[in-house]
Amino acid sequence: MGEEALYPPPSQDPETVRQATDALLAEKRFREGMGLRKDEDLEAFIERLQDTIASFVTAIIDLQVNSPLLYWGLVVGLILILILLVWHIIYTVRRGSAPQDTAKRTVADIVREADLGALWVQVREAEAAGDLGQALRIRFAIAVARAIGLERLRGLGHLTYRELVAAMPATHPRAELERAVGIIEDTYYAGNPLAAERYRSCVDAMGREESS
Repeated sequence: MGEEALYPPPSQDPETVRQATDALLAEKRFREGMGLRKDEDLEAFIERLQDTIASFVTAIIDLQVNSPLLYWGLVVGLILILILLVWHIIYTVRRGSAPQDTAKRTVADIVREADLGALWVQVREAEAAGDLGQALRIRFAIAVARAIGLERLRGLGHLTYRELVAAMPATHPRAELERAVGIIEDTYYAGNPLAAERYRSCVDAMGREESS
């Protein structure tokens, strides 16, 4: 057999093969995998972005000319959304950096190892530190402990504040404690600061006695 039989000539000329190869490599899957022609991709993206922005500006201008009422309604709506967004950011930041009176401490944590005398000491310490929310929660725990007993309260410490009030004897007045629960929920769950006047009025209603 001759050399031509062993090595037959290509079925297509080299120029056709080169063009087919270039077309294949120009496909997106090859450009992304091999990093080919990234400059062309970037230029195309920038061009599409410019076209999109230009189309948007043109649409806004047309809307202002053809439908000014709708245009100004959209402007006012966007301004209101921006104001709400800024307010939400400020509220979230202030809540995250709120003082110690929003510290999360459950009733079970409060009464786990302390007797009533030690709890009153914690009340005075929290008040001296300006942590009125924590002081009110400890006072609430003391009031409930007086009604149902400290040991039982330790067993019910996993309950919410309202559930603890519901677990108290029916003969025990609950109005003062329910009022305290409302304030606790406002500071403990919502993270709002507790004003001194509000704290004092609640304490006066619950009673200031520090006897065990």
